[in-house]
Amino acid sequence: MKSNIIIINGKIFFYPFILHPLVIDCLIPFSTCGVYVLGEKKYDMFIPRYVGCSFFDLAKRLKSHIGSYSYFCFLLSSNPINAYIYKCDLYHLLGGNLYLENKIHPASPNYMNLECPYSLWD
Repeated sequence: MKSNIIIINGKIFFYPFILHPLVIDCLIPFSTCGVYVLGEKKYDMFIPRYVGCSFFDLAKRLKSHIGSYSYFCFLLSSNPINAYIYKCDLYHLLGGNLYLENKIHPASPNYMNLECPYSLWD
């Protein structure tokens, strides 16, 4: 049996799950912040396509992508600051806009003036 847990930069990440409302409802607690990676499976491998996050409701944000992607990975976060940092980690780790469908660099939460930990590399 394959595990749905991997560790990226010391953080436990759960993946890949079918992007379906019932799956999301079973896995993601109500009104939780966190980050996610959307993608497809090819030859039993997960191919990351998009990195996103929600500072308030991860389940709702994931459901907004149903129909555009088939699979998702996620990481719950205790607060919006960590969610933003995790999103930056994943965005840069997975190649940024060279390899992902993200058109722009992750944005800081509106009410905070956070800087990407990798801003020296941008």
